[in-house]
Amino acid sequence: GGGGGGGTSAFLSGGAGAGANGQVLITYEQALIHHIELSHSGSGITCQSSPVTVKACMDASCSALSSDPVTVTLSPSGWIGGDTFTFTGSTTRNLAITTAQTVTLGVTSSNPATSDPTLCRIGGGSASTSACGLQFYSSLLSMTVPTQVAGKDSGTIKLRAIATDPASSQCVPAFSNTTRTVYFERTLQSPTAAAATALASVRVNGT
Repeated sequence: GGGGGGGTSAFLSGGAGAGANGQVLITYEQALIHHIELSHSGSGITCQSSPVTVKACMDASCSALSSDPVTVTLSPSGWIGGDTFTFTGSTTRNLAITTAQTVTLGVTSSNPATSDPTLCRIGGGSASTSACGLQFYSSLLSMTVPTQVAGKDSGTIKLRAIATDPASSQCVPAFSNTTRTVYFERTLQSPTAAAATALASVRVNGT
């Protein structure tokens, strides 16, 4: 494995290759983690925790994950189950923030250590150090979108207007018994708009 992260030693008595004292020293080194990757949705609400996927990456592209346990401490404080935990390869943790704000996700410590800075992904975007901001709102419009096949109508998209109740801090409907107008927009992620040969139109209820 790589350097760093410390190691343990074992002595074997006698046998070929033994030193003058009849012992062979074998040192086991822990592999250095390349970086920790944090994947999140980019937004959350203060009345419920927001899931974040944590990966221990062994290379720059995160195509290989650590097969050994890794202990990390995440920031900011507020992770369900504790800010410090041990996992192997990949896991999902939930962050609870009760005040509307934008927090910066990060790793304050890692054992084994990492050789490179923590990277983040928002949705299916690229991993970067600039994608670690997770914004928590006191109210938001939630969309549940089923798996979409290009060129075909989607299944039913569910919309929920959610707000945080100031008294109980629970999620409650943002409004009721009223009609609101919702405007949709779309962003092309892959390929990028500059690389696309044509931009497909998006229709809602046939229009």
